[in-house]
This record gives sequence, structure tokens and C-alpha cells, in this order.
Amino acid sequence: MKLPTKVVVSTLLVCSLGILGCRKPGPIELQDNAPSELIDVQTISSVSLLSNEADTTGVVARDRSSYFGELIVAGVRYDGPNASHTVSVARAMFRNKSDSVIYNGKLLGFRTLFIGGVFIDGLPLYSVPTRIKLGLGLGDTVVGVHYLLVNRDGVGGRGFTFTPSHIHQWRNSPGSGVVLNVDTRSPNEVRVVRPTPLNPIQQREGLPIEWTGGGDTVRIIISVLEAGRPPDPIMGIRIHSDSKRVTIPSKIMRLLPTERSSSFIFTFVSQTQSAVQVSGFADMILVHSASIHSILLTVQR
Repeated sequence: MKLPTKVVVSTLLVCSLGILGCRKPGPIELQDNAPSELIDVQTISSVSLLSNEADTTGVVARDRSSYFGELIVAGVRYDGPNASHTVSVARAMFRNKSDSVIYNGKLLGFRTLFIGGVFIDGLPLYSVPTRIKLGLGLGDTVVGVHYLLVNRDGVGGRGFTFTPSHIHQWRNSPGSGVVLNVDTRSPNEVRVVRPTPLNPIQQREGLPIEWTGGGDTVRIIISVLEAGRPPDPIMGIRIHSDSKRVTIPSKIMRLLPTERSSSFIFTFVSQTQSAVQVSGFADMILVHSASIHSILLTVQR
């Protein structure tokens, strides 16, 4: 399945970010694997992206909603049968919890704070408008600014590139009252060795997976890809394996909706995450870094 550039970009944005808020998940018991290997297998009945934003950061939406500030670094690699793409993202955002945005009696979010210039490793981030959608057909409204660098396939983002196992330094210019002085280490790069996009997958069989880098624990989000539609995340799996290899049982593979499509995106996420306090900001902020590898697989019934 050859994907046009627009679909690939959509895949990178939606698939890696919908990673993911889950509502009313359904646990799946695994009997044919060691309990130390596959854990927290859940169906995804609803995806909740904070402020309706698609996202390449690997941050779980429920984690983002727990904090009013965030410093995020992520590197995404997408592999399909015909092309590979990379995205590097750096983002900072500070929400003012005393300045809520309410429309028709519904809380949509919070206005954001300008904290002067923001820098990562000395590189200035762009200050860009933060928008919140008002509802279907109602457009959106600007609620402040956040800070962003996005490099796609080596283009843009002032040349910012995600660097694995690197200590990132977050700083800002003086004068706003908020003082950024945060250092955080990015995870090792996760790279899926198998399966590859060139190998058709049999749904009736277990799926051997193997990866390098990252940690012993990775998250996998499985999304179905239908023509003309954005990826639809349907299942989340958290895997632990000291050998960084495991087989997803056939009973899990048979849950994939191959009647809808034979194309599925498997997104692997390795991350580091912590909460810190910065001077001049009352709430704890989320400090998150992720290495993400998404692969497009053909699953045959």
C-alpha cells in the first residue's frame, strides 16, 4: 500500500500521538505467554487527544491532562513498504489553571502563558498560537502561545534533531517570572528489527517481534488504516522482555479488525518521564522524552 505524503504525515501525527488516552479499556487475559512478557493489553474504545490536538510526542493523554506545564522531546521514525520518514519534536507549554476557557457551559481547556523565549540546548523554539476547537463546525479560538520545533525528514525546526541518550537543557529568557532550568535525558532509540513492512503477517499466527535500544519495557499502539481516513487506534499493549523479543499471541492478533482493512500501523514507544517543579510556576510540570518507531504492516486474514 503506497501512501501519499499527506497520509504519511497524518500517520506520524495521529498514530504517534493518539498514544493515547483510553476510556473504558477492556483487559485481555493471556494464557499462552509467560506473564512477565506481555502485560496491560487493552482494547481502545475511545481516543482522547487533549485540546483535540494530534500529537507526535508519545505522551498519554491522561498524563498530559494531569499537568498544567509540559516540556516534551520526541523522535519518530515511520517505516512503510515504499518509504521511511522521521520527525523530531520539541515542545513547551504552560497552562494557567486560573484562566479557564468555557464555551456553552463546557470546559474546553485553559489559556496558556508566555514565559519569554524558550530554548532547548541553546536553540530557540518558535512561539506559536495555541488553539482550542469550539466544536464541530464552530472553528477554533486562540488561547495563548506555546513553544515548538518540528523537523520533518531533516527540514524545518531550526535543524533540531532528536538525539537518543542525550541530556537536554531547557532554559528561558528572564523577565516572565517563570525560570526554566531543567535538564532531562532522552531514552535510547527504539528500533524494531522484526516484523518489517515487507513481510505480510498472518492473523491466525502469533506475531514475533524484536527490537533494539529503548528499554526492556515498550508500549505498542496498534491502529487500523483505512483509505481516506486517519489511523484509528484500537489496541494498546505494554510489553516487558529482558531479551527484547516476544511473540504477540494469535488470540490477540485475531482481535484485529481485518474485515475493515489489511493495513495496520504498529507504533513502538520507549520513554522517560518525570514531574518537576520550576521557579515561578505553582504546579508540577511534566518532563517527557520518547523514541517512537511506527511500522506499516499488512495483516492477512
